[in-house]
Amino acid sequence: MVPRADAAAAVTELKAGDGAEILAFGSTTTWNPLLVAGLVDELHVMVGPALLGDGLPLLGEATRVPLRLIDARPLPDSLLVLHRYDARG
Repeated sequence: MVPRADAAAAVTELKAGDGAEILAFGSTTTWNPLLVAGLVDELHVMVGPALLGDGLPLLGEATRVPLRLIDARPLPDSLLVLHRYDARG
């Protein structure tokens, strides 16, 4: 486990390694700084069928991060839809 404050340095070091895939789970407070820093290649976002009048934004930074939709599909036996985005700009 890597502390949140050290995540960008840890991911940068891992990406400079042997090329194996890196998978990170977490909330927006975990992956948001990595996305803004350009360290995320692919982003998976699950969306459920609920409308809220208020909530946390998906991207907490004021920075625009270009994403390209790769795939969107409903998950079997679920009400969730998985969206996959290319985040490499």
